[in-house]
Amino acid sequence: MTAPAFAQTAPQPSEVLRGLGGYCWQTDLGDGASDTHCFSVARGGHLVMDVHKVRSRSSAVMYEGVTLYRAEPETGAVRYDYFSSNGDLLTGYAQRAGQRILFPDKLDQPTVVVWYLGPDAYESGPTDETAARTKFVKIGPAPDGGF
Repeated sequence: MTAPAFAQTAPQPSEVLRGLGGYCWQTDLGDGASDTHCFSVARGGHLVMDVHKVRSRSSAVMYEGVTLYRAEPETGAVRYDYFSSNGDLLTGYAQRAGQRILFPDKLDQPTVVVWYLGPDAYESGPTDETAARTKFVKIGPAPDGGF
């Protein structure tokens, strides 16, 4: 199948991240620190942005980053680009599988990370289902802005 034909049937980023868009999700990192992800949807679902902030006990931002999810023109697959405050760029793909989101680094490689979705929380962890996961709880609507 050619890339343009695949792109016509491929899901949009908002479909892959269905249930997360428009909300903020947070986990407790211990000692009063927190990790928060706020998802915004734009361009009719063709673009999703995740603003990520790690805060100290005093609410000072210690680390932050932004992930952009978009359809890759060459393949139609949903690609992410994560830009961190320390200058790193991480890239990969996001694929929906029922109530899970799979994150392989490349389309032809095994999944590295899985998000297990629920109505008011999601858990992030490795593909080994017995491994520890990080639980993010829905804390409210994402703030306006970002797009």
